[in-house]
Amino acid sequence: MKKKKREPEKFIPIEEATKEENKEKGTFCLGLLAQNLENMGITTAIEKNPSKDIEAQKTANTILQFITNGMIEKPKFDFHFDFGEEKIMNY
Repeated sequence: MKKKKREPEKFIPIEEATKEENKEKGTFCLGLLAQNLENMGITTAIEKNPSKDIEAQKTANTILQFITNGMIEKPKFDFHFDFGEEKIMNY
């Protein structure tokens, strides 16, 4: 969430989103979701003006699917292999 720290004016704090006066707005639900995810150790951000970019929306849909099917609680593993320059050049 480097962008959240650099440009805080583009994001809504969770405390602001979950205020009583926002109950009729979509930000309230996003705030509750963000609060629960943060309690699970997942960093979140609520954008004031969400992106209309198709790729960003696809990513958001994928994340929502992970949340709803329980995959968000599964551990994530990143594997990085470095076989050296010689090995890479042979491919």
